[in-house]
Amino acid sequence: MHETIQALFDEAESRYLKPEELTLLNEYVDSLPERLEIYRRIRDQELSLMQQVADQLEQDLPETSIPQLERSLKNTLLVLRQSAMALLLKSTRSSAGTSAELAAAKYRYLQYPGH
Repeated sequence: MHETIQALFDEAESRYLKPEELTLLNEYVDSLPERLEIYRRIRDQELSLMQQVADQLEQDLPETSIPQLERSLKNTLLVLRQSAMALLLKSTRSSAGTSAELAAAKYRYLQYPGH
């Protein structure tokens, strides 16, 4: 979860939210449907995406051993999943968290809807 939003929930026990805090919370909530859709598309197409990566790696790096390729794919899969979760949570700990980057990610993803 976005760290600022988490802090709002933590502080809400002792006071009401300020107008600017409500605005921030509203923006976070308003962007949730879009973030959920992108997350679901990544999740649902993970196998297809990763197969494309695997095929390209085998083509580009024919001298690389199978265990090395498997390790690279496993690491890539972990990064994909962590990035998708960061985007879903709009975490500022990841580069996937800002509104501009969310829009850019959506644009790039929608350019290749069949993937």
